[in-house]
Amino acid sequence: MAGEGPEPPLLLIGAARWDDVMGPEHLDRLRRLRSLVAGGGRYDTTSTLLACFSGVGFSDELRACARQDRDVLLVGLADLYGGL
Repeated sequence: MAGEGPEPPLLLIGAARWDDVMGPEHLDRLRRLRSLVAGGGRYDTTSTLLACFSGVGFSDELRACARQDRDVLLVGLADLYGGL
């Protein structure tokens, strides 16, 4: 329960899209979700990663966001299946 001790860390919040190029709007949704979870007081979100998984890739804007924010992780098909 909240307030009874240290909250467990929430390691990752993610979204996956198979047929959509992911953009900053997807990251904005993940940030809002992290904020809502943090406000609930049940989890420590100070180190929560925000992950976007895409089957077709990422916009240049989202790639720029990921380069500037160490909490953002972009995972494409090559990352998942590159060795196959």
